[in-house]
Amino acid sequence: MENIIILGSQGKVGLHLKNYLKKDYKLFLDEFIDIENLLTLDFLNKNKIKCIINCIGSTNNEQLFFSSNFLLPSSISEKLKEIDLNLKQKLIFIHISSIGVTAPYMKYNFREISIKPFQKDKIKYNFYEFSKSCAEYNIRNNLKISKNINT
Repeated sequence: MENIIILGSQGKVGLHLKNYLKKDYKLFLDEFIDIENLLTLDFLNKNKIKCIINCIGSTNNEQLFFSSNFLLPSSISEKLKEIDLNLKQKLIFIHISSIGVTAPYMKYNFREISIKPFQKDKIKYNFYEFSKSCAEYNIRNNLKISKNINT
């Protein structure tokens, strides 16, 4: 039986994921253990954690967008980056994000970009999309050269 950490285990996605995985895996949940303790090198190595699934996020409370959608995932990936080389086993980090971005400058957006250098244009993000895309950018950059962590 593999050991998995689920972050955001009390949210909509986290609850469904927890119920789906609980019969086949040993789960460690932020419902019962503080996130800081779940992400320590000692805890990860001692419990032979194979996977961390991050479901933390806010979709409808604009006051939480910065902290839950950007700051927390960014700090999680930064923490994992710091301990990467000291992990005793390979680890998979899954960040679940329902981004739905209009993202005019994203890699896989095939719409033509109209550039008007002498006219100020707003980037067409809402605050939710902006917080999610910034977090994904940080996660990718923090973990892109990891030796023991796959994303």
